[in-house]
Amino acid sequence: MVARLHSNLHNVTQNIYHVTRLMESDADDGNLDKGQMENIKNDAEAITVATVRLIYMTSKLK
Repeated sequence: MVARLHSNLHNVTQNIYHVTRLMESDADDGNLDKGQMENIKNDAEAITVATVRLIYMTSKLK
């Protein structure tokens, strides 16, 4: 169960990365406000850090 959780959490972080990259591309094209992009990147970073912490904390479970 923990291994499945970790796999899903890794998928979440990868998907956040890919979506952020796509949004950066849109921002470069002028389709997204730079301030909005910065907020999204900050939120994505916070989610990723929380996910890594969760993986670390649950790695001690058996």
